[in-house]
Amino acid sequence: MEYMGNRNFWEQKFLSRPDSQLPPETILIEDAAFFKEKGSVLDLACGDGRNALFLAGNGFEVTAVDFSEAALRRLKRFAEKERLTVYTQQMDLCCEENFDSLGKFDMIVCNHYRLLYKTAMQLKKHLTKNGVLWINGFAECPQDNPAIRQSDLIVKEDYLQIGYQLEDEKEYQVGEHKFIRLTLKTEGADC
Repeated sequence: MEYMGNRNFWEQKFLSRPDSQLPPETILIEDAAFFKEKGSVLDLACGDGRNALFLAGNGFEVTAVDFSEAALRRLKRFAEKERLTVYTQQMDLCCEENFDSLGKFDMIVCNHYRLLYKTAMQLKKHLTKNGVLWINGFAECPQDNPAIRQSDLIVKEDYLQIGYQLEDEKEYQVGEHKFIRLTLKTEGADC
């Protein structure tokens, strides 16, 4: 059985998708009030860029990261078609050292991907003063998708233990799927 974080699974999924872009995450659109206006954004596990393109189209400077080559090729094609600039970088989010080359961002977005504890901790030094870490994902395993495992669920306590401050939290449901969205900040000045 393939699982949520398997590279081959995602390569095949993006290679087989139709040549059209999915709409941005609805809750990301709703949460625009949390974002620094026209700031810099790092979109982790960006896939083929539905959220990155939305943010770039709204004036943000976006860097999008994913481990899937096929997803990033699609993102670049969609960005060119919409005449948007999105910087892309292929990297494995499980390797802590991969983050060393990243700069600082006003906001980090991570949609439908559970960061490892060590990676979530590492991100603190990539947020600017008053920067926002925006996390959204499954709150419980969906019955209709065995690819989503317990280890893929978003756990608020992971971020609180690291020292992020919870600014806002929303649990919500779409059909049979239960989700949680966290908006977090780090204490004080740049970390």
